[in-house]
Amino acid sequence: HFEMGMFGGLIVDPPEGQGIAFESGPAYQAEALWVFDDVDPRWHELGHDAGMCPDGHVDVGLNDFNPRYFLLGGVPHPWTRTTRRSQSFKFPMDFVVVQARSGQTILIRLMNASYSELRAVFPFDVKVIATDGRALRESDPLAARPGEYARPWTIRAGAVLDVETAQRRDLLVGPLDPGTYPVSVTFHDLIRPAKVWGSVETVVRITQ
Repeated sequence: HFEMGMFGGLIVDPPEGQGIAFESGPAYQAEALWVFDDVDPRWHELGHDAGMCPDGHVDVGLNDFNPRYFLLGGVPHPWTRTTRRSQSFKFPMDFVVVQARSGQTILIRLMNASYSELRAVFPFDVKVIATDGRALRESDPLAARPGEYARPWTIRAGAVLDVETAQRRDLLVGPLDPGTYPVSVTFHDLIRPAKVWGSVETVVRITQ
């Protein structure tokens, strides 16, 4: 189902509507949904019944995944550096390049729809405020105990944010000064994490 593109992000806005990350959560003025994917073209060449023979002895290598194409929002690298796909709601949601204004806070909803481990590096601090659809609140009873998973945490500029297959992270960014900020994401083999399959680069663009 991953290889056929049968995935997506389901966003349930709180009663306050778009502009609030979750009920009684932080506010934001710009929004992005980043869905990362990788493609092994060999899988697309297999027949519908590949590996489903009645005798069960035909191994077509469905466990052998070697991606060659790396995408963000359905756009392959390197066009991810310049493509802006957006849809208008209360304000636009971006799916590749993020566009915002100086003084705005950005909510990036990041989802790993690949069969790889993602390692993302941002040139600015990002605050993780939700994971796998679960809001992280400072007021959560578990957050009062240091080290508990319920507490939001900050990824410092230049540090690595790891996201495993099918995991989601909601990231709060900014406000940032005007400029173009490159973001790089590498795709790592799940079995041999030192092996890098490929990468995607995009930007967060801040105007006056």
